[in-house]
Amino acid sequence: MRVTCGVPTKNRYRSLAQTLQSVVFQTYQDFEVIIVDDTEKPTDLRELPEFQNLFRLMSERKIDWKVLYGEKRGQHISHQIIQDQARGMFVWRIDDDEIAEPETLGWLVHHLDNLKAGAVGGLVLTPPPAQRPDNLRKNSIDQPDINIQWFNGNGNIDPVPVDHLHSTFLYRKGIARYELGLSPAAHREETLFTYEIKRAGHPVFVIPQAKTWHLRASYGGIRSHHNPQFWEWDEKLFQTKLAEWGVKGIKTKVVVLDCGFGDHIIFKSILPELKGYERIVVASCYDEVFKGEQVDLISIAEAQNRYGNLDRFNIYRYCIDRNWKGSMQDAFRGLYLT
Repeated sequence: MRVTCGVPTKNRYRSLAQTLQSVVFQTYQDFEVIIVDDTEKPTDLRELPEFQNLFRLMSERKIDWKVLYGEKRGQHISHQIIQDQARGMFVWRIDDDEIAEPETLGWLVHHLDNLKAGAVGGLVLTPPPAQRPDNLRKNSIDQPDINIQWFNGNGNIDPVPVDHLHSTFLYRKGIARYELGLSPAAHREETLFTYEIKRAGHPVFVIPQAKTWHLRASYGGIRSHHNPQFWEWDEKLFQTKLAEWGVKGIKTKVVVLDCGFGDHIIFKSILPELKGYERIVVASCYDEVFKGEQVDLISIAEAQNRYGNLDRFNIYRYCIDRNWKGSMQDAFRGLYLT
C-alpha cells in the first residue's frame, strides 16, 4: 500500500535531518516523501551537504521525494498541502523534531489495514518515558491534554480506540481536511483533524508497538510563534467546535507550579481571573498557599503521571522561550489565560 510521508518544517534544519534519517531507514519502504519548508528565509536543501546525502540515499532506496515551500501561515496549512499533493492513499505525518523507530511505519500500515481504521498513531515519547497511569484509558476529546500516547504502554500491545491522536500518525487521505481557520500556531490542529476523522465514522486507534521519540526542539516549529493571541484564538475555535459537536464535559484548567514559593503567591493573585473554568486543578509544591481556595490540589508527581511531560506548564521555560521582559504576573497570565 502506497504511503506518502509528510514532514512540515520551520526553522529546524538540524533536527529535520535526524527526522528524515529515521524515515529513510523504515523497514516498510513503499512510500514517497514530501517536505514542506515553511522557514522564514528558506535555503535550498539540495545545497546543504547533510541533505544532499540523505536525498542520494532516498534515491538509492527508490524513495521518491520533493521539497515544497509553505505559505507562512502555520503547519496546518502545510499538512493540508501534503494531503492535497499525496500520491499515496495513506499519509504518514511526522514532525521535524521526531525520530521514528524503524518498525513504526510498518506497524501503523498493518493496523490501519487490519482494523479498517481512519487513522492510527503510535506512542510519542520523550526520554525517559513515563509509565502510563492505570486510570488512563484513552484519549478523550473532552480532555485533550491527557494523552496515552505520551506514556509507555506498561506491556500492553493491543490497539486502543481513542477520540483523537497527537503529533505523528498514519491516516486515510480524503476523509477530513485540516482546520484552516487556526492561527499560525496551529494549536489543537491534530486533535481537530483526527476527531473529524472519527466523526466521519472511521475509528481511530493508538498502536503501542509503534514508537516515535519526540525531541521537543526548543526552537522553530510552533515555537516560532510567540503571540499569545494565537493560542487564545485557537482555543476559542476549539471550544466552539466542541459546542458544535455537542461534546459534554466540565471546563477544566490545569496548572502546574513546579516553582518557588514566591511564584506560587504571584500565581494565586491571578486565580480570580480563571473564574470561567468550572474546575481548576493545581499541581503545587506549597499547598498551604491555596488553603481555602476552590481548587483541586495534586502533587507534581501526580501531574507527571496524569499529563506526561510537563514542559508546557513550566513558567520559567515560558519566559526563556519568549525572552520575557515583563512581570511574572503577566507571564502567568500569558501561560494560563491564553
